[in-house]
Amino acid sequence: MTKAATGTPSRCTSERSPLTKRRWGLNTPKLQSISTNLAVLCSNQGRYPEAEPLHQRALAIYEKASGPDHPDTATSLGNLAVLYDNQGRYEDAEPLYQRALAIREKALGLDHPDTLLTVRNYARFLRKRGRADEAEKLEARFNIPPQ
Repeated sequence: MTKAATGTPSRCTSERSPLTKRRWGLNTPKLQSISTNLAVLCSNQGRYPEAEPLHQRALAIYEKASGPDHPDTATSLGNLAVLYDNQGRYEDAEPLYQRALAIREKALGLDHPDTLLTVRNYARFLRKRGRADEAEKLEARFNIPPQ
């Protein structure tokens, strides 16, 4: 965990967030990127309460700026699904995995690396939930060897 000059743990949220919004606007690629990067940083540090609103903000920005069926929206959905999965919030995670996969499959195709990443994440989720048969069927549909 990084520390500020005072020696206290740094926060995932930016103190300059309002300035960032004024400078680049609410629905710009720059703010999307900042929100996503901060959310992933918090998630990787296990700081889930801080990560969740950042992931939700990034998702809202992507949906508004790129559209609900854009691959970037799918990336944000997948990030939020992994966060919920890591927290044991399985009922919240599953529809996000499903939606991300549907978007990527339609927009990118079956063989695209981002689609296959979503398949692997969703299959891992299914196995963790004791649904190995569903995971294997999903992987077979995308020609991924079972894990």
